[in-house]
Amino acid sequence: MKKAIIILSIIFLAVAFGVFVYFVIFGSGTYTTESINNYHDFHSHGENGIKSELLIFPKSISNTKSNTEYYYSFSDTFLDTSLQIYLSCKYTDEEFNNELNRIKSLKYEDESIKLDEKNFNLPAYASRLGYDCTSEYALIDKANNRITYIYLQFAKKEDIHFNKDYLPYNYKTYGECNSSYTLY
Repeated sequence: MKKAIIILSIIFLAVAFGVFVYFVIFGSGTYTTESINNYHDFHSHGENGIKSELLIFPKSISNTKSNTEYYYSFSDTFLDTSLQIYLSCKYTDEEFNNELNRIKSLKYEDESIKLDEKNFNLPAYASRLGYDCTSEYALIDKANNRITYIYLQFAKKEDIHFNKDYLPYNYKTYGECNSSYTLY
């Protein structure tokens, strides 16, 4: 009887250890979508969540808006949460000016958003750059009335789903950059 209890205890500990290792390596899973219908559902996947208020992103976007690209990927592991949020919208002249003015006026507590023309291929308004392995910014393409909104958190460069030209210069392993700042 004592031998059976010892064997069952060892089996239980081995299974518990295996489950623990699985969650350390793989976490609670990955959720990915390109459906604009799921836009702004950023907080329902996992406990660790996003390290940002995501002020740069529009509160809503028309589901029928043409020339809109969207990608959202959430991967939760025991040690960190990896996120990619990419939204690129082509606006009419009036919509573009209104959205650009909204972005320019963003503030969090006493800090204002930064215009960053040295760390990107296009002018960008950034609320985070490389801070705690996160970046949040909007790339402004005035010639095409297009604004591309991006949020990255512990995202490996090789796993980036969108055009890597949209990344900040010197984007490294998990999102570190040569420059680092945050609005939050």
